[in-house]
Parts: sequence; C-alpha cells; structure tokens
Amino acid sequence: MPTRTRTGGFRWKDEARRLGAALRTERKALGISATAAAEAAGISRITWYRLEKGEPGVSWGALLAAAHAIGKQLSLSAT
Repeated sequence: MPTRTRTGGFRWKDEARRLGAALRTERKALGISATAAAEAAGISRITWYRLEKGEPGVSWGALLAAAHAIGKQLSLSAT
C-alpha cells in the first residue's frame, strides 16, 4: 500500500523508490558496478544499495554524491 504523509497525500516513499530505480537503471546503462559507483561517490556500497532501494534514511549528501558519480545532477521542478 502506498505511504501517505501529512503533506496532502504525497507518496514520498513511492517517489524515493522511483528515484532509486532510476539511479540503478542509469548506473547499469553506464556499465558501472555498484561498488565502483559507490567508490566514485565517496560513499559505502551499502549506502549506494540503500539509495537504489529507495530507503528513506539515506542522507541528502549521499544522494547528491551518487548523482554526481553517474554524471547527473538533482533539481526541483514544479509538478
């Protein structure tokens, strides 16, 4: 069941999983192992795994470093 928060029903866990899946898809498309990607980002392999799974407790810094390691940047846009 999708998770709802007090922010008007936004399903943040679903969004975290979507971002994690996108990170994994991009990493695999580049032919980079999770270990190599984690090393490039300066984070542990376990943290990289948690990002790809969409776990909510991973820090912003880890997410930004992971995006940079695969040549991407994060930004906000209006929905």
